[in-house]
Amino acid sequence: MAILSCANTVSDHGLKALTTVPKCVSSVEVTSLEDRIRRFLLAHGASGDTAGEMAPLFARNKYPRVMASIAVVETVCDPHAVGAAGEVSMFQILRWPGGDPTDNAHALQVAIAHLDEKVRITGSLWPAVRAYNGRGPRADKYREKIRTLVCQI
Repeated sequence: MAILSCANTVSDHGLKALTTVPKCVSSVEVTSLEDRIRRFLLAHGASGDTAGEMAPLFARNKYPRVMASIAVVETVCDPHAVGAAGEVSMFQILRWPGGDPTDNAHALQVAIAHLDEKVRITGSLWPAVRAYNGRGPRADKYREKIRTLVCQI
């Protein structure tokens, strides 16, 4: 088992969705991962429609809390976002493989594949999250911001 983050919260196989409330989240009420993601997205500025569409997509896919955090940091879950260097989708993918970047389910699968490739190269999730953003001090800050946000879900 690998440590995902948040005060030694552990996930199955180090990469699957967490099904328990992380220790860093203090809550009397235990809610589903989908509900926690929806609340997180709304709290961080996503529209109600986008939060409603994306919460179940995130919850039933690989890296749900990490991918939700990446979407919030990159574009506040804006499927129409285009970055200065030509990055597209709410996940800001530079080399888009084809298909509609505003199709959120497709964009999520592309972003997961992108992160999976980074995991394959770096050997683990957190270095892969850093590499998702690039290199250097800005990428280090990005990884730490994602870690912090993951603990809010």
